[in-house]
Amino acid sequence: MNNDDSVRFLLNEANQNKQTNAVLALKNIEKALSFKDKIANKTLVDLYQTAGNVFFNQGEYLIALKYFKEQLLIQEQLNPNALNWINNDIGKVYFRLGDTTHAKLYYKKALDGLKESKDTKDKAKIYKVYNNLAVLEELKGNTENALTIYEGCRAICLENDDYTGLIMAYQNIAIANVKLKKYDSAFLNFYNAGSFAKTINSKIDISTIDFNIGDLHYYLNNLDSAVFYFERSLKLAQEQKFSMIELANAEALSKIFQANKNYQKANYYLIIAKGLIENNLKSQDSVKINLVEFSYNQKLAEQQQISKDRKRNVIYLILGIVVLAVAIIIILVIRILRDKLKLKALTIEELNTDIEKKNFELTGKSLELLHNQEIIAETKKELTNLQEFTNPTTKEALSKIKNDLESDTLGIPKEEFEKIFIETHSRFYKNLLQKHPKLTKNELRLCAFLRMNLSTKEISAITKQSQNSIIIAWYRLRKKINMEDSNQNINSYLAQF
Repeated sequence: MNNDDSVRFLLNEANQNKQTNAVLALKNIEKALSFKDKIANKTLVDLYQTAGNVFFNQGEYLIALKYFKEQLLIQEQLNPNALNWINNDIGKVYFRLGDTTHAKLYYKKALDGLKESKDTKDKAKIYKVYNNLAVLEELKGNTENALTIYEGCRAICLENDDYTGLIMAYQNIAIANVKLKKYDSAFLNFYNAGSFAKTINSKIDISTIDFNIGDLHYYLNNLDSAVFYFERSLKLAQEQKFSMIELANAEALSKIFQANKNYQKANYYLIIAKGLIENNLKSQDSVKINLVEFSYNQKLAEQQQISKDRKRNVIYLILGIVVLAVAIIIILVIRILRDKLKLKALTIEELNTDIEKKNFELTGKSLELLHNQEIIAETKKELTNLQEFTNPTTKEALSKIKNDLESDTLGIPKEEFEKIFIETHSRFYKNLLQKHPKLTKNELRLCAFLRMNLSTKEISAITKQSQNSIIIAWYRLRKKINMEDSNQNINSYLAQF
């Protein structure tokens, strides 16, 4: 099996594992990336695409963006007409990062390319890009416009008998109708989505649609119907191991029965939800450990390359100086010989005087060369010392993080976090407090997390607080730093300090 075949095998494994076992998927990608300098560009394009998708699924959007853009650069050289879905993927990453401007730009690039494409299979899936643009419209509050686009997507899918696309289109139409308070239309579209899901036996879609119908009944206070759909969705989710859908149903049922004072059933579903949360946190810990290891290995490889480049540059510098010194010596010798020929007619005393003068010049040049060599030796010594002390703090920090995760510690001690953060961002707290002196310690810590571009989910895992608590704290923080009415991204604002 050659390198390209080995990489394709690993990518196939990663694609199979990315939805069910994130840890294995990350390991598959890390192994595949070790071949990136030894494979054909066509295989490299597939490698970067799979890497981008795996990291996107794990919420590591900046890493995903890096690989999608690497894929785009190579594909531009191989086939400039095959960039449409890469642009769509990049748009999705920007959307998750909250950059709707760049998201829309890349979605439109994908859409324009697909409209001009002669590939009928590509054109048949153009609704996916329309769907992404519709989501942007909904974010702006243009639900009616979004609904029109969703209905256009449905028409394309009907024309091409694309049942998977129809399921997505009908669900999006239903959700848009809920926002527009057209509840009868919402139910009808959910039922249509469910019908197509049953036709192709897509169990995850069947379970999701039942949950959405139950959620709408719950919103409309049709509690008996809500319980029916939640329990049906939960049963299928438990059979198929759809843990996130299972959790959503268990939490919803617990709330309903608690409100009805049926504490026995409420507690039953609460226990299910708690178990799922604990399992999910353990899974997240494993993923985080692998992400840390992956990031460390990547940085180590980069640093080793930098070290090699520095050594090579030093060698080139030494060789250059040696060549220059030899050239100087040769020039001096030639001058001396030339002077000797000119002084043949002079007296021996004059010749000796001139020779002594030239020897003095040669000695000076030799001393100058020796001095240069000493400077070079000292420089090499300083570079060696610098290499020994380049990463100890970062390495120690990563080791502590790994030890915490391996010992089932779901959070990072506040003192450890502040020590690590201050070591890498020493002026951040000082500058922030000068601007906003009334910030509390907890608010400063939240600012630090946001400064590091951590997601709500990651902050929740580190602080052992619920995601809702983090979101509430986030809103309070915006208000306190006078960003309540601002459109500026808070992460961008904090990056200025």
